[in-house]
Amino acid sequence: VILPWLGPYCRVDLQTRLFPAITQFAQGAPNHFFITVGQDSAVKGIDSTHSSKQIQPSLSPATADAGVGTNIDAITSRYFDGKFRLGVGCSYTNAWGQELQEDSSFVKFLKLSPASGIDSTQLANALTRNYIILKESPFSLWDYGPEAGVNVNLRVGNWAVVRGDYRIRIPIEPLVKRSKVLPDWDINTNVSWSLTRSITLDYLFQYTLKQPLEEMAHVDVATNSIFLRFSFTSK
Repeated sequence: VILPWLGPYCRVDLQTRLFPAITQFAQGAPNHFFITVGQDSAVKGIDSTHSSKQIQPSLSPATADAGVGTNIDAITSRYFDGKFRLGVGCSYTNAWGQELQEDSSFVKFLKLSPASGIDSTQLANALTRNYIILKESPFSLWDYGPEAGVNVNLRVGNWAVVRGDYRIRIPIEPLVKRSKVLPDWDINTNVSWSLTRSITLDYLFQYTLKQPLEEMAHVDVATNSIFLRFSFTSK
């Protein structure tokens, strides 16, 4: 700690998906086809056997996010704490084995590759039935730049606590390439109510917005979660 109200901060966040993601046809859909294409839009496979298909494996995508800088305790009181953070942050995201679903307008981009063993008749037959086009879309992405954040804690008597962590990052890459700069947002708000001494009800709101130059790497996700926590103390 440099001063009572001034010091450094360092954070590291790791996020991934534990279970694979799956897409499927409606139950009982007749004559269904999965059309898998490569990154060059060349058809790699046509599957009419299965009604569901994995589009993301377990642990993909995986993101590591870190930041370092200065922490300022702007307000410290019995019922409210407010901290301001200014520094630099970076993140790395790797999505392997990922396939993104394309709409019907993507048909005009499809190409046939002799190596796939699929001819134009097979493709035309699939396109006249119920089909889903899945394009292989793996990617890895570095994102870095200056960041600023606010951390607040509000205590309402002895029965409720509101915690908020709000962060914005200005990515450097669009500035270097003279493209439009779109900031990244990370918003977390948690409200805890103490129903009894041993039972707590939590509401968690999370919102993540990332807008890199690579469109397939865009993230715009909001989640709302409710938890009921039980605790006890043995004597």
